[in-house]
Amino acid sequence: MPVTLEHISFSYSPQGSGTAWALRAVNIAIQPGEFVALAGRAGSGKSTLVQLLTGLLPPTGGRLTIDGVDPFATRQPHLFDQIGLVFQYPEHQLFSATVYADVAFGPRQQLRGRAPDDALVRQRVDWAMSAVGLDLTSWADRHPLELSGGEKRRVAIAGVLALRPRLLILDEPTAGLDARGRRTLFDLLHRLNREEGVTILLVSHRPEEMLAHASRLLVLDAGTVAGDGAPQQLLADAPFATACGLEQPDCLRLAERLAAEGLPMPERPWDPAAVAAQVLTRCGAGRAQP
Repeated sequence: MPVTLEHISFSYSPQGSGTAWALRAVNIAIQPGEFVALAGRAGSGKSTLVQLLTGLLPPTGGRLTIDGVDPFATRQPHLFDQIGLVFQYPEHQLFSATVYADVAFGPRQQLRGRAPDDALVRQRVDWAMSAVGLDLTSWADRHPLELSGGEKRRVAIAGVLALRPRLLILDEPTAGLDARGRRTLFDLLHRLNREEGVTILLVSHRPEEMLAHASRLLVLDAGTVAGDGAPQQLLADAPFATACGLEQPDCLRLAERLAAEGLPMPERPWDPAAVAAQVLTRCGAGRAQP
């Protein structure tokens, strides 16, 4: 399911000579099965872009298509059902008295009018909870707001997955998670991407996440696409990163400097362990020479 934005612009104020544009002439094509990171400083247009992609806002100008169809021009809002959004804070997304009711809410609404039965909804819930590593029998009756931060995150993701989206957008999903929680989350996202074919769009301000997990990085700046390419290539460009308000990981800067001095770039130059191993290997080789 390709999603394309063609010359998309958006303004929160009436058009005129003094119009302030949140997005201006944005051209993006997200292909099926991609794992894309979206970055940019506060006010760059990320939230507006996400709201356009999920149908919460119509574009002021330009054209958005899902599988080649413009849901606004054709008045087919149901096309946005194929795009799921996980909020930055799961507390903003969880509202039911039990985990089961929370995860089941989406598919019940989505299937309304299609003669759904409880067995079909339960099947959706069971699949979604299994996908995030939660056993239905053990977790169904628990209260969502009594869970840990990582558990709430998984329930929130399950609630979106139960809608069976083909594109999953996650807004700063690792906020508040410890290292173990982040590893668990990304293991899940890669499994969904690899095994279920779910396209991932990760909104993040953490450069190490972009480098380690995304194959493509979109950078917004002042409402325009300032960069679109491989994360390492874009983040290795120090003037570009600084101009767009992006932070370069220390290890990436060190690896680039060592490469300039003739030390081969490690396979994962943003990974402290990889950079350290490369330095130690080179130092060991140097001591072994007569």
